Amino acid sequence: MPYQPGGMLTVGFSDNVPDYDAVKDGSAARRHLPSTAPALVVFGYAFGGRTDDEMLLIIDGPNGLFIQETVKLNRNRARFFHAIGKKRSSAPWPVGTYRGIVSLIRDEQTISKQSVELMIE
Repeated sequence: MPYQPGGMLTVGFSDNVPDYDAVKDGSAARRHLPSTAPALVVFGYAFGGRTDDEMLLIIDGPNGLFIQETVKLNRNRARFFHAIGKKRSSAPWPVGTYRGIVSLIRDEQTISKQSVELMIE
């Protein structure tokens, strides 16, 4: 197996910013959420982060781009996670399929990328 200097370990959806321990042990991710969920959050868990690496987090929803954010690392990190999302207003979330895409970028090159789908019902 060739050496990989950094990459994504997992990507998931949640109805809140998950606890780091839950991300690490795999219990944070959800595949289905109700349209009344209090928030819609995507997170990425990665390894081998270097100073100035970037994690690009995207949620695409049934109506197109939902949210996108790039987070820059300010120091080397053996393992790390970041999350982005939105709180629900009084209206329910649009029903349908949401896709979370998280990329680890180094020197303007994507070195790792994972995606996951969530169903809002």
